[in-house]
Amino acid sequence: LSFVPVLKYSNRDGWQEYSKANVIIWSGSSLVPPTGGAKLDGVKLRIGVVHAVPFTMINTVIDEFGQNTTKLIGYIPDLIDLLQKKMKFIPNIELIPLNRTYASLGQLVEDR
Repeated sequence: LSFVPVLKYSNRDGWQEYSKANVIIWSGSSLVPPTGGAKLDGVKLRIGVVHAVPFTMINTVIDEFGQNTTKLIGYIPDLIDLLQKKMKFIPNIELIPLNRTYASLGQLVEDR
């Protein structure tokens, strides 16, 4: 991974286009920058959340079969639900174990 400078800043002129920039090659080997936004319709997203009141809390409910199941409630599950309805992705929400450190979260992604 390497960075490509596209702007440079000076106190006198503010932001200016970087004249020595290399050509940017976008996805699909295109030289034309993409327009619009990313489409997540039908894409499965694995989303990790941490238990933190009031953002994500655990609630035990009885399902239609009479079994105890865990339901996540709070600001973050509500936000994910709203985004899912608008963007039509398929969420796979996982509760991050309490013994995990922030620095070790990348390992969870790598292990899957």
